[in-house]
Amino acid sequence: IEDNPRACSLVRSMVVMGEALGLEVVVEGVERATQVEHLTQHCGATAAQGYFFSQPMPVDAMIDVLAAGSMTSVPAAATSAAAAALTARSMSG
Repeated sequence: IEDNPRACSLVRSMVVMGEALGLEVVVEGVERATQVEHLTQHCGATAAQGYFFSQPMPVDAMIDVLAAGSMTSVPAAATSAAAAALTARSMSG
């Protein structure tokens, strides 16, 4: 997405449309810190999920991880304040 202006425009349009309809938009498939940065700075994303945050796991395992507070820290790769906020929000559920 960070290297493709058309993909960026499409994601930005979906985020804006979803928010205009009163929906919470979660961007899926985030795998790199550069994508987190781009989504926050250029697409207006406020929530995301993907391998950057965690590998898939069974619901019971995710409940245990969240209950233990193991996913509340922001990865060091999230450098901007907006990216850190998106990362923290996405990791806290």
